[in-house]
Amino acid sequence: MATLEKIRSKAGILVSVIIGLSLLAFILGDFFSSGKSAFKGSDMEIAKVYGKSISYIDYQQNVDKIVEIYKINTQKSSLDEQTTEQIRDQSWNEMISDMVMSKSYNDLDIVVSSQELFDMVQGNNPSPMIKQLFTNQETGVFSKEAVLRYLKNKDQDQTGNSNTFWLYIEGQLVRDRLKSKYNNLVNKGLYVTSLQAKEDSSENSKKININFISKLYSEIADSTIKLSNSDLKSYYKEHEKEYEQVASRDVEYVEFDVRPSEEDYKAAEKWIQNIKSEFEVSKDEIEQFVNLNSDVKFEEKYKKPAEFSDTIKNFIAKARDNEILGPYFEQEAFKLVKIVKDKMLPDSVKARHILIKPEAQTKEANDKAKAKADSLKKMIDGGADFAQLARTNSEDKGSAIKGGELGWFMEGKMVKPFNDACFNGGKGDIVIVQSEFGYHIINIQELGKTVKKYRVAILERKVEASQVTDQNIYQKASAFGGLNNTAEKFDAAVKTQSVKKKVAANINENDKTIVGLESPRELIKWAYSNEEKTISPVMRLGDKYIVAKLNVVKKDGISPFEQVKDQIEVNVRKDKKAERIIETLQKETAGLKTIEEVANKIKVPLLSSKDINFNLYSVPNMGFEPKVIATASILDPYKMSAIIKGSNGVYIISVNLINTVKEGSTRYSKMKLSNSYYSKSYALPEVLKKAADVKDKRSKFF
Repeated sequence: MATLEKIRSKAGILVSVIIGLSLLAFILGDFFSSGKSAFKGSDMEIAKVYGKSISYIDYQQNVDKIVEIYKINTQKSSLDEQTTEQIRDQSWNEMISDMVMSKSYNDLDIVVSSQELFDMVQGNNPSPMIKQLFTNQETGVFSKEAVLRYLKNKDQDQTGNSNTFWLYIEGQLVRDRLKSKYNNLVNKGLYVTSLQAKEDSSENSKKININFISKLYSEIADSTIKLSNSDLKSYYKEHEKEYEQVASRDVEYVEFDVRPSEEDYKAAEKWIQNIKSEFEVSKDEIEQFVNLNSDVKFEEKYKKPAEFSDTIKNFIAKARDNEILGPYFEQEAFKLVKIVKDKMLPDSVKARHILIKPEAQTKEANDKAKAKADSLKKMIDGGADFAQLARTNSEDKGSAIKGGELGWFMEGKMVKPFNDACFNGGKGDIVIVQSEFGYHIINIQELGKTVKKYRVAILERKVEASQVTDQNIYQKASAFGGLNNTAEKFDAAVKTQSVKKKVAANINENDKTIVGLESPRELIKWAYSNEEKTISPVMRLGDKYIVAKLNVVKKDGISPFEQVKDQIEVNVRKDKKAERIIETLQKETAGLKTIEEVANKIKVPLLSSKDINFNLYSVPNMGFEPKVIATASILDPYKMSAIIKGSNGVYIISVNLINTVKEGSTRYSKMKLSNSYYSKSYALPEVLKKAADVKDKRSKFF
């Protein structure tokens, strides 16, 4: 266990994002209580990969496995919502990746033998993961002996944590080696021919200067371009591949904020007025009184006046004995303030420490750690070198290497037991205190300047919406939803009533956030289980009620014509403008040989752009114009181009200078091959997932 504890901090990179929470009992209870069988049909199907169904139970078992690793690594027993989401996503990605890649591994007979695994752990060239876990933080030297010691002792850990952790590490080693073999195999199949390298070298070594004239589409008013429905549908048919989409939803909604009413403010003020007399007479029990009655817990810390708000700071400067400040209103709360005690305390402390952590969460391990701390303190009291003992015994490696030195720190920067011992002790004191991290042997080296500090009791009553207020707002939202239960009525009400419509577009089925809404999963799940133009029931999201309209349902595949009609109109209008400009230019430039003649004839300025390269995405003084770049790269010097239909307008160009930098084709060969490796590493997993036809059904459960 000692070794496991030592490598926990190093394993953070491996498992810090692998965290989670089990909801299996809740889900199963729901299925059983509704009379359904959890093992029939697709009720418990959370995914499909290559047509193979994956059950929620299998997914949750993977979640639970990683949760155990997380708990072992961090010694945490509870998870917040953010970590819950992280582990679900991590577990999902890991499971899908394994299933997608396993087919490729099997097809190519890629395996990791037991001998390979042995070599990765105990061989002459251990895995980087093993090196990371078993490298001494102080010396930076990898210890093979530490690996062997851990393997020898892990079965003696009665909690089973060491074995659980090691099985996870072995799984990661195998996964990484399989991936490495596969990538190496793919990389060996990538090759850049000499012709490709030569072409790349030629294309990239040129920097071209051009002169050009332009007629921009924006110069023609949209109102002068007439579009027919047949024009739009013809364009849609020819370009439908450009309108491929993934499933998403567009939602419009109105909000009804749950805010305190005037009556709620009066009630809060009355409450604090009524309790003021009890607060005034509370003395020895003031901390308990505040904790029982205030919305904010009593703060034991002594503070300098400057650390308080301006209101309390001014009160401290003038307060008489037992004087009460308030009630006064600040930051949406009514407050009462009383000075409990003042003390002359150092404004900062310099200290060093030795940290001894229990090896497990047991009484025996705790007693053993305390005994070791007591023994070290006796050695220090007897004249032993504190710094040397810190270097060899402290488990706070960051300070141990410096002899336990923590430097100067202000009050409140350390955990409470540590803080109190330092700021209430004397210079030279050596004390032992216990914190959540273990036992600290503290040496108070220096005390800063002493200043008067104050412990202040603050009784606070936040103004919050009462149940009556909440119900009134709910009824208002419910009335809106009930009266405007169709898309037409919803739209009309938004225009005529004092409600503000908000829009959430392109919502994906497994999204967890919508800007401006707290915990919107209920809304997202509703959007994916209803028809377009449906009006939602009233939903409570955070501090507001909402009523939503499912405005647009977008399905996987080609977008329906009506959904993309506006985009098509823009493109068809641009095409018609281009046709008009090109037709005019062809007539006006017939017989002209140079770009200067064209500029004079049609009375437009002759512009220039420098250093155009085939790899550019935009042209200086022109913008995103890939056709212009392509034309410039092959146009002979001083020759006028044909008319170019661009993205922003119509152009005619002429090359006036080509600067060529001589580069060997070998450089471009290596660059192109490197780019192939890079793009493959991102594109290949997505290609394989698409081939596996992954069906994501997590939204049924979360």
